[in-house]
Amino acid sequence: MSNMKICRECEIEFNPNSRWKREVKGYINVCPACTEEAGGDPHPEIRGFVTGSGKMQDISFVRFETRSEANAYRRAWNASSGGGAIVNGHRLNRINYEHVGGNVGNENHKGKL
Repeated sequence: MSNMKICRECEIEFNPNSRWKREVKGYINVCPACTEEAGGDPHPEIRGFVTGSGKMQDISFVRFETRSEANAYRRAWNASSGGGAIVNGHRLNRINYEHVGGNVGNENHKGKL
């Protein structure tokens, strides 16, 4: 069964499941050529990072301008967990990012201090 779509910009038929379309991302009804011509995916890259804190895990949602910045942050995050924070944590400060949300665990579990 054909899964072809018509581009809303140039009205050319394209495959939304093609490798090229998956690489450039963008809107589902815009072909990869038009997406690249417009400057790429208009949405920022947002990732979630999890840490352990007592009985509950913390999660932070972080926004990046590019996928390469998000991947660099993830590599630095993974390298700085498990005791490597002092040695590798400084790499996180070299990457442009913005915290956009999160959920922090309660350190005072069951009313104990």
